[in-house]
Amino acid sequence: MRICTGFRLNIMCEGKAIMRKIKNIFRLYCKMGQIDQGFIWNLALMILLNSLHPLNGFYFLYYIIDSLETGLDIRGTFTGLCLMGAIEFAFYLIARKLKITDREKTMKIKNKLMLELQEKTISLSYQNLENPETTLAQKKALEIFYPTQAEYMDFQNVLGCVQALSFSVLQLLVLSVLLFQIHWTLIIPLLVFSVVSLWLYTVAGDKKFQVWDKELVSIGRKLSYFQEMATNFSYAKEIRLYTMGDWIVAKMKALTSTYLRGIRKSVLNFSMVGILSNLLLGLGTGLSFLQLGRLTWMGAIQTANFVSCVNVVRTFEASLLRAVENYMTIGQAMSYLQAYWSYMDYLSSPEAVQPEQKLLADSDCRHGEIRFEHVSFKYPGAQDYTLKDVSFCIRPGEKVALVGENGSGKTTLVKLLLRLYQPEKGKIFWNGQDIASIQYSDYMKAVTAVFQDFKILEDTVKNNLCFMEPLPEEKIWKVLEKTGMDGKIHSLPNGLGSYLGKTMYDNGQELSGGEKQKLAIARVLLKNAGMVIMDEPTAMLSPRVEYEIYTHFAELVKGRSAVYISHRMSSCRFCDWIMVLSNGVICEKGSHEELIALNGEYYKMYMAQAEFYRDMDAAEQQL
Repeated sequence: MRICTGFRLNIMCEGKAIMRKIKNIFRLYCKMGQIDQGFIWNLALMILLNSLHPLNGFYFLYYIIDSLETGLDIRGTFTGLCLMGAIEFAFYLIARKLKITDREKTMKIKNKLMLELQEKTISLSYQNLENPETTLAQKKALEIFYPTQAEYMDFQNVLGCVQALSFSVLQLLVLSVLLFQIHWTLIIPLLVFSVVSLWLYTVAGDKKFQVWDKELVSIGRKLSYFQEMATNFSYAKEIRLYTMGDWIVAKMKALTSTYLRGIRKSVLNFSMVGILSNLLLGLGTGLSFLQLGRLTWMGAIQTANFVSCVNVVRTFEASLLRAVENYMTIGQAMSYLQAYWSYMDYLSSPEAVQPEQKLLADSDCRHGEIRFEHVSFKYPGAQDYTLKDVSFCIRPGEKVALVGENGSGKTTLVKLLLRLYQPEKGKIFWNGQDIASIQYSDYMKAVTAVFQDFKILEDTVKNNLCFMEPLPEEKIWKVLEKTGMDGKIHSLPNGLGSYLGKTMYDNGQELSGGEKQKLAIARVLLKNAGMVIMDEPTAMLSPRVEYEIYTHFAELVKGRSAVYISHRMSSCRFCDWIMVLSNGVICEKGSHEELIALNGEYYKMYMAQAEFYRDMDAAEQQL
């Protein structure tokens, strides 16, 4: 009784699983049809052609044997053979053309789907992208296009399996009708043993997939990480300085050993079930052959029908095996295809234009007042707030320094201002408008920033500075002169048209760390935004050079608001006022002189740095 109940539950669960798979496949092909309608028609022709193809051999084999049995008709037999060969040749030509077209269209669709995934990632909010769950979802979604551990994940392989499964199922239906018409008892053992065999394959395949999906793929990703460490140039210095080579090799050997053990266990278990399943299929085929022989002996079936029926039964068995194998592959890959849909469907983007969002006038983009009102923020999964009830106002044209110890909330505050994060509590206003109600693209015209971890693109100097926006070269050179980069750019082979980086271009130029920082600052200055933020982009430069750049920067952004983050208190003296953060709250506000007179947190940081620089000067004088 328990066995029957368990069997029924397994059948029900498998039925639901089949429906989910069919739903996923249907959605995939609907999407592919939207991208290229010709793909669906080409696929339908391929499936129809492949499913009907065996009938050519069955019919002419029957015709030839029957003609030989009833009387030696050389001309008829030769005509039948020629016609069968002509049909086979036509099938080959048509199938080849359809296959080439299918390959071309599949590649086109794959590229389109990957492009949509990349566009989705670009459109996601920074806050979403920082979430580890988003990163994991993205990696799993990419597995369908770039399989790292198993072939069954590959998009093109999945489509091939769906195609093979489709024509196998259609072929099984056609063959079943043929066998039923010859004698209905021939189909019974094939169907009974096929159902049991399919169920065994499904259960074993699910267990095998669990091992792959939950264990081996995870191990494979770790192994890929250490392989990346061993081959990526960015790790080269640490590996040699700390003699990490043996440690990396040991890690890779341990993971490889675990990986291979998992594969052996998975393959062994699946192979045992596969043997049992094939034995059942063979038993079903054998019983059909026995019944076929009995019916022929009794005269219920002619000799010509007997030979054709043997081929039909064998083809039925082969089609069933092919259908089962492709079904298993599709079922395993569906997990990754589902991850793709989940990533595309459920991760919303706050930057998407909402109907109620407002546009900013050009004057609002060039001049603006930013105001925080009781803003609080904490990171996903964190217990404590990083910012707690923060309120302040920066008026148009004001220069403000934001200082505090590491972890005080400075960068978080800036990211909230830039709408990279959304406040948990409170609101942020730009010229009296809630920034959440402003169209994102317009708000990005109003604010800009350069961070400590800025990126320089592998493209021309000019594209690094102004991207798609056409700017007069005179203006670009003026800004480069102010940042001290004009001489370096003039020295490059093609000036502003010179390519940077060696990865994409053989003649690409390499800049030093300080030169890259100056270029990033020039990029910000060229953007005509109402507020400019400098989040420690000069950390790699000396205090003297930083002070010079910040002084030039203050001159260049006259009339615009500016926020400076720096650990060097001396760089804050030219600002209109200074805001000191501590443990996520504003503990002090005022000018340099006011905060020094206050003898509080800012005074302590300033005096500690002043003492440090005095000691450095004394040491240099002694040398």
